[in-house]
Amino acid sequence: MTFLETIFERLQQAASAPVIREVRGGKVISVTGDELLVLVRQARTFFVARGLKKGDRCALLAPNSIRWAALDLAMMAEGIIVVPLYARQAPAELVAMMKDSTPARVCCADAVIAAEIQKLWPGGPKVSLLESVFIGDAVSPTPPNRHADSDAVTIIYTSGTSGEPKGVVLNSANVTYMLGCTNARLDQLMAQFNRGGAAPDHAFHYLPFSFAASWLLLLTALSRNSVLTLSHDLSKLADELKIATPDYFLNVPTLLERVRRRIEETLQQRGGFAAKVFSRAQQAYLRRQKNESRFPDGLWLWTANRMMFPAIRSSVGVNLKALICGSAPLALETQLFYMMIGIPVLQAYGLTETTGICTLDDPQHVEPGRVGDAGRIGLDRETELPAHIQHRRVFLKHLARYSFQSFGFGVFDDQLHQYPAEPPALEIGPEQDRVFTALVDRIRVYPNHANQLIGGFVERNKSHRTGVVELGQPGDEFMGKLLHRREEPQPQILAGDVPQ
Repeated sequence: MTFLETIFERLQQAASAPVIREVRGGKVISVTGDELLVLVRQARTFFVARGLKKGDRCALLAPNSIRWAALDLAMMAEGIIVVPLYARQAPAELVAMMKDSTPARVCCADAVIAAEIQKLWPGGPKVSLLESVFIGDAVSPTPPNRHADSDAVTIIYTSGTSGEPKGVVLNSANVTYMLGCTNARLDQLMAQFNRGGAAPDHAFHYLPFSFAASWLLLLTALSRNSVLTLSHDLSKLADELKIATPDYFLNVPTLLERVRRRIEETLQQRGGFAAKVFSRAQQAYLRRQKNESRFPDGLWLWTANRMMFPAIRSSVGVNLKALICGSAPLALETQLFYMMIGIPVLQAYGLTETTGICTLDDPQHVEPGRVGDAGRIGLDRETELPAHIQHRRVFLKHLARYSFQSFGFGVFDDQLHQYPAEPPALEIGPEQDRVFTALVDRIRVYPNHANQLIGGFVERNKSHRTGVVELGQPGDEFMGKLLHRREEPQPQILAGDVPQ
C-alpha cells in the first residue's frame, strides 16, 4: 500500500474516533476520521469541477488547520502535486516561489493576501479562498489515486533564510519511506509506555505544515492510531499544551532553549532553598554525564527528583514522553536540561526538506549532543574518488544533477558518533533548475574497517560507486548520503571530500 492508501484506510477505521483537533479560544474543535473524509471528498469535488487533474500543481497558502489537512489529502487523492507555502511569508516571496513551481491554482485562506498575490502576478493562476472549497456536497467515497513510486506528490520549499528558496520534489516512494521510518521510531517510543494497550498517541503541533518536518508529522499522525492537536495561537502555547496533554510534539531549538531559560530564570529569581537545590542538582547531573560525580551529588539529585523535577516536568507537559527536535542542532546543555528533568529529546539530522524527521534518534539509545547511530560494517571494494568531485563546491553542484536518495552533513568524534551540524547551502549553478528531485532513503554513516567512508551515488536508478574518503581528524565534516537498495546486500554511502 502507498502512504496515502494507508492514511485513508486508517481514517475509515477511525470513523467515529477523533483524529485531528484544533485549540481555539481555549476550546477544542475536533473531527473524527469519517468527518475528515467528508471534508476531503468536498475538496476533491471542488478540484475536479475546476478541471484540475493528475500532475497539475496547486499551491496551498494557509495556516495550520483541519481544513488544511483535508485540502492536502484531497489534492494528493486526485494526483495533484501539493505546493505548501508559508502563510506569513512576504507576498513578493510567495509569488516568486509560485512562478517557480507554476501551480494551476492557488488555495488561499486570507482574502487580503489573495488580493496582493493577484496584484503582484496579474497573469497568475486563479486563486480560490478556502471558504469556497468546502461549501459543496461531498460525492460518494472513492479510493485515492494510486501513486506510482516515482509520482511526485509535493514540492516543498526551503525557508529562504540562508538564500533564495529552493523547491524539493518529493515523490510517493520518498514519503512512504519517510513515514515508515518516523512511525517505527514513534512505535519504539510509545511501546515503553503503552505496554500493548490500544490507547492512541496524543501529539501536539504548532509549526507550519508548509515545512517538510511538520508536513511529515501530520501525515505520520494520520497514518497511525493517534490524535493530533493543532495550535492556533503561539502566544498561548503554554495554555494550549495544557489542553492538548501530548505524548510528544515537534520543536525547533529556539523554543526549547527559550523554555529552559524561562524555567532557570524563574528559579533564580525565586531564590532560597529551591534555587539552591536546583543549582546543586544541575551541577551534579552534569558531573555525572562526565563520570566525575562527587559524594553529595546523589543527595542533591535525589532531593530535586523528589521535590522539584516532577513539577518542572509537568509545567512543560503533564504527559510528555519525549520532545522531538529538528531543523538545527540543539545545544548540548539544553538537551541535558530536559534529560535531567526526565524528558528525553529525540533529534533528527539531515537537510530538512529531503529527510524531514525520518532520521530521528532511537528512543532507547539517545546520546546527548549526538544524533543518530553511526553503525559499523565492513565493505571490501575500494576505488579512488573521481577528480571532478574532489573539491567540495564542485561536489555539491555535482549532486544537484542527480536524483538521489538523501544527503546529510555531519561532524564526527573519535568514536565515529555523529554530532548535528548545519548543512552548507547547495551551490547550484545558473544552468541548474532550482527544483530538484530528492529520492529519500536512509542517512546513516558506515565506516569500513580501514576507517574510511564508502562512496556511491545514484543516477536515475543506476548505482555508481565513487570510492572512499578518509574520515580525517575528530571534528572534520563531510557531505554524504546512504544508498540502501533492497537488492543489494550491503548499504553504501555517498561522501564528499573532507575539508582541509
